[in-house]
Amino acid sequence: MKKNLLNLFILTSSISGFSQSIPNNGFEAWTTKTIVLPAIGTVNYQEPENWITANKTATTLGIENPVIKSTENYKGNFSLQVRIPDNLILTGSSIEPVATTTIKVKNRPMSLDGFYKASLKGFKDSIGIMASAIHVDPLTKLKSVVGNAFFLIDKTKPNFTDFSSDFIYSSNSLIVDSVLITVFSANLKKANKSGQSSIWLDDLFFQYRSTVLNIDDNEGLIETSIAPNPANGIVTVKTDNISKIEVIDSEGIETKINQRNINQNTIELDVTGLQAGIYFVKISADNSQLLRKLVVQ
Repeated sequence: MKKNLLNLFILTSSISGFSQSIPNNGFEAWTTKTIVLPAIGTVNYQEPENWITANKTATTLGIENPVIKSTENYKGNFSLQVRIPDNLILTGSSIEPVATTTIKVKNRPMSLDGFYKASLKGFKDSIGIMASAIHVDPLTKLKSVVGNAFFLIDKTKPNFTDFSSDFIYSSNSLIVDSVLITVFSANLKKANKSGQSSIWLDDLFFQYRSTVLNIDDNEGLIETSIAPNPANGIVTVKTDNISKIEVIDSEGIETKINQRNINQNTIELDVTGLQAGIYFVKISADNSQLLRKLVVQ
């Protein structure tokens, strides 16, 4: 039976063809800053490069920093942890437990992706990520939000897992000039006796949607399975009439891995040598192509 594969979308970006990395998206780069406090002297605090936090204000007021460099990570050495300081409520101070960054973009992002873990300590605590797509009027220079992506977390996640939050746009015509990302951990009631809620983030990036590939009347990819996914060893790809398989990283670069042909419909991929992260499996069969996301742990 012939399969009409219209509207086959390939994830792409203006930079790499698939995604756009966010500056310091792995939170490996941190800057140590110094302030002088009366009767105390010199005090240091840290901030993630390219991100804005309330750590300076918190340090000045003697409050634990709401944004910290965590050694609990998905890849690399560090991750971003946004938390509500335990002594925030006791001081009666107004410190927002958020981290923000603004990224210039050339196209409309389809989604914000990355890896997170979370710890919710209070019933009404609210933690998550919000991304706002911003348009700048070329004449007035006024900014307006033309799209949003929300990822709200309602339960504890003890281990890092991937997330993908789609942008919902209010206008299909306005250009997106930048995206404001806000990571927040907000306690909506009094301090919890069991501690405060936190979110950890690592390896953030945007996914993009490119032009449509119109592939008509072919008998190629009818059903496709990739398992296990996530994976850290051998991945089995099954579909009809496989002619070629490529594994591409989130920067759009083809990754060389060992492949073993089991039969015409089954190929095994060895991903043991790949770094943890998100990859894409590009499957070709006759005149058809399909792109599937693969998470390597």
